[in-house]
Amino acid sequence: MRLIILSLIFLFTPIVIAEQVIEQDTTYYKVKVSSKEKLLESVNHASPIRENGKVFHGYTRFDIRWRFNWEKTAKRCRLVRVKTILQLKYTMPELDSDSQQVNTVWAPWYSKLLLHEQGHGELAITFASKIEDALKSMRPQRDCKTLSDDANTVAYKIVEQLNKASAAYDVKTNHGETQGAWLHSHL
Repeated sequence: MRLIILSLIFLFTPIVIAEQVIEQDTTYYKVKVSSKEKLLESVNHASPIRENGKVFHGYTRFDIRWRFNWEKTAKRCRLVRVKTILQLKYTMPELDSDSQQVNTVWAPWYSKLLLHEQGHGELAITFASKIEDALKSMRPQRDCKTLSDDANTVAYKIVEQLNKASAAYDVKTNHGETQGAWLHSHL
């Protein structure tokens, strides 16, 4: 009896085909420096990352898009295919120096900066998966416009949650300071 009930549930549970695409890219800005004493100044000068009058050494930009297809029957409309596309773009410094002192400072600092930025990337991946899961679990609606509007509303709310989580991550880590991602602490 249980097998029959489970089989009926499986048979009448709509299956939504889902696909998640993650595209990652890193843009580097050159930091040319000859001495450890000029390292912080050189990175600050070279960095293209400015926000509210502050200079940052690394940045993660994320963009989540989603697409879905539906199936319309006489009485309802349901999603049958969901695709989320996450674009992650990291902006990071690239060292151009022959100085052993500079390289000795750079290596441990850069790994901490990268770890911090990858934390933003992991948040984006998590929230892209939440969008996919939320869209896959959308209930059928009487018409496809309502379904489409509802699906977009849900996805946009999750993007808002991601933006808040990313900002909270920066507050919690003080933009990476607690993770060792601030260059001045390595000098």
